[in-house]
Amino acid sequence: MKYWREAATVILAARPRTAEGLTRKQTATGLRAQAGGAGPECEDYRILMLKRSGKSSFMPSRMVFPGGTVSSVDHSRDWLDLFLRMAGKPLHETLRRIRVDGPRAPMVSGERPEWPDMPPDVTFRICGIRELFEEAGILLALSREELSQTMDCSDGDRLLSVKQWNESERTELEKWRKLVNSNADAFLEMCVKLEVFPNIWELHEWNNWLTPVLGKTQKTSTKKPLRFDTMFYICCFDCDRLPDASADEGETVLCQWKRPLEFLSSGEDNHLTIDIPQGYELKRLLNFPSLEELNRFSAERESKGLLRCFPLIQLCQDGFVALYPGDCRYPEHPDFEGTGGVLQPLSLGVAQLTEEANPMHRLVFENANMKLLFICNRPLPFGHVAPIEQSNNLNPKL
Repeated sequence: MKYWREAATVILAARPRTAEGLTRKQTATGLRAQAGGAGPECEDYRILMLKRSGKSSFMPSRMVFPGGTVSSVDHSRDWLDLFLRMAGKPLHETLRRIRVDGPRAPMVSGERPEWPDMPPDVTFRICGIRELFEEAGILLALSREELSQTMDCSDGDRLLSVKQWNESERTELEKWRKLVNSNADAFLEMCVKLEVFPNIWELHEWNNWLTPVLGKTQKTSTKKPLRFDTMFYICCFDCDRLPDASADEGETVLCQWKRPLEFLSSGEDNHLTIDIPQGYELKRLLNFPSLEELNRFSAERESKGLLRCFPLIQLCQDGFVALYPGDCRYPEHPDFEGTGGVLQPLSLGVAQLTEEANPMHRLVFENANMKLLFICNRPLPFGHVAPIEQSNNLNPKL
């Protein structure tokens, strides 16, 4: 039985080359005031987020990063043939650029018998790039010439520049996008036809989120799981102007480019609700005011590895606490499948559960103030950074 579906998400960070950066300090002051206090300098880049349809079975009407579940086309061996034709060398010779020396998340470690030809590192990156194209109309792909330049470049933390498509090219891409939305296999067909290859080398592993268990899992259930084991990638690039992003009017109904702090500051609006994993990652990004810092950090940190982040929900008398790996109350062997059910509710209040707890890596929510607060008083493993608690305006729905 499958307890979850596997997926990939792309955190897309872009910085337009405009005079807008000259007013960045003024904008930062205004945004910090909205967020209710002092904080880091405002970011010089934008993040792409999408609003999911209210009809979605998972995270309806929520603001999310582009992404979705893996499809059979993502691990087709035809990708290997396409790369060989375009680059004149086997794809596996280029994977040294995706170097991870530390521990790996289960979804990308070890052999995958069901994918005999494709490494998971490639499959999930292609999945994220395909979903980005489907949901937002942005194609991260390289032409034959660009592919050659990328393979010859040894600077792993350089900033990517994204191609600006002309009007006729955008029209052609929009036709393909409709086909891909109807049948994921068309993504490979499009890349063959246009002679482009997904730019998997600019996606860096950022986190691996597994949806928490909110009820006991039935081993005999035949329903499609509504839990997801998702690899979060990050991709940073410079551009003359922000790429045109448009909702597919199916899974997504709105696309927005904003600074991380802007998304967090607008989280109270009914039409802009942000769920916990997205809020956690946006608050992590507040550690990086410049795109160069973020790009350098993500490229260098990736080699240290990461493990699965599986929140455990502890209900209390007056709210709940979400426990993350490394917290003093987090078990050594968590029940990933959820066959044992959820943690038993406690008769304690959230404040009591937090008093004198050490170390802490958790999120707390109290019903009385309807605010979420991330708490992390310990170094995170694998060189990662903790969220900066700037604003608590996140939706408590898990």
